[in-house]
Amino acid sequence: MNILDLNKITQSFAGNDILCDVTFAIDEQEKVAIVGRNGSGKSTLLKIIKQESQPQSGTIAFQKETKIAYISQRLKVIEHQTVLDILKSGFQSLISVKKAMIHLENKMASGEILSEKDYDRYGKLLDDFQLFGGYEMEAKIESVANGLSIDNLLSKEWQNLSGGQKAKVKLALSLVQVTNLLVLDEPTNHLDLTTDWLIDHIKHYRGAVIIASHDRHFIDQIATKVIEIEDGLSSIYNGNYSFYFQEKQKRIALALQKYRNQQDRVKKMKQSIRQLQEWAHTYHNEKFASRARSMQKALDKIEVFQRPRMVEKNMVMNLTKVEKSSKIIFEAKDIVFQVEKQQDLLKNITFTVKRGNRVAILGDNGVGKSTLLKLLLGLEEVTSGSIYTGPNLSIGYFSQFESELETQKTIIESYINQVPMSEADARYQLSKFLFFNTDVFKKVCNLSGGERKRLRWAQIIGQNPNVLVLDKPTNDLDIGSIEMLEDTLDDYQGTVIAVSHDRYFVNNHFDTHYALENKPLIKL
Repeated sequence: MNILDLNKITQSFAGNDILCDVTFAIDEQEKVAIVGRNGSGKSTLLKIIKQESQPQSGTIAFQKETKIAYISQRLKVIEHQTVLDILKSGFQSLISVKKAMIHLENKMASGEILSEKDYDRYGKLLDDFQLFGGYEMEAKIESVANGLSIDNLLSKEWQNLSGGQKAKVKLALSLVQVTNLLVLDEPTNHLDLTTDWLIDHIKHYRGAVIIASHDRHFIDQIATKVIEIEDGLSSIYNGNYSFYFQEKQKRIALALQKYRNQQDRVKKMKQSIRQLQEWAHTYHNEKFASRARSMQKALDKIEVFQRPRMVEKNMVMNLTKVEKSSKIIFEAKDIVFQVEKQQDLLKNITFTVKRGNRVAILGDNGVGKSTLLKLLLGLEEVTSGSIYTGPNLSIGYFSQFESELETQKTIIESYINQVPMSEADARYQLSKFLFFNTDVFKKVCNLSGGERKRLRWAQIIGQNPNVLVLDKPTNDLDIGSIEMLEDTLDDYQGTVIAVSHDRYFVNNHFDTHYALENKPLIKL
């Protein structure tokens, strides 16, 4: 039985069609991945499913008593509210039931005689509390908190959490709720070594799951259906990401063959029509003219196939020619970094990065991975210990927060400020990163996450660095852009140090893996 049916959903903004006749259904236990390029309409579609917005046309129907859980972009958090309080808010209806039960129980304990109506109400409250998991509420919070490694944050106040920790708490809130439809938008962006737990949790979730994600490993593990949004249309693939990737190539090849066959047929028909018209004119023969008109009518009725898109537009990244750096890039010895109240965030960190190394740093959120990169770059000072930085280094730093982008400037102003050149040359370079025509005059503050990433990559590549220091570089990039980045790094002759939660990216493109665990840095 379907928990959700979408029929001919259409949505547009500023006269541009984002979704056109999107149609699909989801079974009550299916695990569905929504894929597509940035800007293809995935987030718009999720907002419609979450009922945060209404489509301009088309219908969306839910199974009766469908309860949806999703990650809200902005939580309504009360001042000094703890993580535990926030997670308990996911059981608001159960908490209300429990309060009503306690109220009646207190009456009975005081010796007050309840009416038959009160007893009936108490019985129904008990049934509802048990039916919707009231007795497992605390155990469920504990299980999800442990699984996402935020059990140590339960007593912390929301405002004191890092960005990654807040993302995990919001994810946990969606997972603890009693629902039968779970909607997740890029749930692994801020996950770390807990991704395996989330995969297992979703596999055992009894309801339906809809996920928009660029994480290929994640989709491969959990998806039973992939829905691609491209040019406003939806295409359905009944399998995981690997199946989708292979099947799409087959469909493109088949569509291309159909297109070519039809083009050959149309070409021959046009040639025959011209020949018949010439004969009709030369021999004054109405039969030839009539046959030409009949054939033209048949040609006009043909529904012309569109040539399938063979290659999607990707960034053009070129880092093949870089100046040779020193043999030792960074050498850290016994470094310690303390935060407020003299607490050690990093302790006794010792490691060396040599020219040409591909070093990935893994670890849970909040353990200091980003801080370690900043220490190497001199953006933070060590409390004790030392860091040696080799000579002749040109470093391209990719921060997860894009702090190098000037939000009130336009794209082209921000680019030229980092890579001095003429406006004409800058527009040409920016076009390689899919910023065309008037796009370059958009303000940085109005860009999507993926667009900001592309702009930052344009700046870095324009500086031609021989060392790349990357903090979660694949976040917010679509799959096509990630693959382009991977190809670029494979050809790159310089040194790469990266913090990433993207397992596919790390496993396939880095030869040295470190993990930050309980302050020490451990080589895996």
